[in-house]
Amino acid sequence: MKSGITVRFTQMAIMAGFLYIFPLMLQLSFSFTAMQTGLALMPFSLSLLVMALLGSKLSAKFYANRIITVGFIVASVGLGVLAASIKPDVSPSDLALGALFGLGLGLINSQILNLVISSVSPDLTAEVSGVNSTFEQLGNAIGVALIGSVLLGALTVGVQEGINASAAIPQEMKATLTAAVEDGVQLVSDEALQDGMAASGADTAMVEEVMSIYDLARTQAFKGGVGLLIFFSLAATILSLKLPRRKLVNA
Repeated sequence: MKSGITVRFTQMAIMAGFLYIFPLMLQLSFSFTAMQTGLALMPFSLSLLVMALLGSKLSAKFYANRIITVGFIVASVGLGVLAASIKPDVSPSDLALGALFGLGLGLINSQILNLVISSVSPDLTAEVSGVNSTFEQLGNAIGVALIGSVLLGALTVGVQEGINASAAIPQEMKATLTAAVEDGVQLVSDEALQDGMAASGADTAMVEEVMSIYDLARTQAFKGGVGLLIFFSLAATILSLKLPRRKLVNA
């Protein structure tokens, strides 16, 4: 049961992290509205649903733990494709292959809960179900918290490095800008950053340079966040090898 709960916790952390970082990337990098972001998530949602339905039919032919392992492998590949697609000039259609991530999660969702519950005697089902729900919520919270920390940390470092390496920013201004970044940098859209720079009285050349630095740092921050999800997915792949070996449905 412990291995099943651990895998379930990790899976929920991965999914929560993805559902945090992907909409944020679409809204900030591409200025998507909430409706457009929801539509962009449809390939992921549909692939997850379809594979969850198909995955349940695989239970009679394959061991549940093996299906879960394959699911994490597919999810890792999907996240890897997504990470490779993230760049400053990427178009939303380039991110469509991230639907592979949904396929992997669908396979996992079709098996993991039943496998956890079936691993204990019937009189312990209620207790195990409660523990599982608790770890699901914990996974959601920790997944979002970790991804948020990585995003802001990577963004801060990226902006500082960009400022220090810039030849267009006067040397006397670099210390001031770097100190301002150390006090806190936020994930904002290009429009919000441009408006803020214009309000500060910066000239056009300075605005363009800072926006270029920020765009690159933001892109690298999103890549770092997806990289963390890949790490968790690969770790969960290894953990899934310790799951009980059983078929959930008799052929």
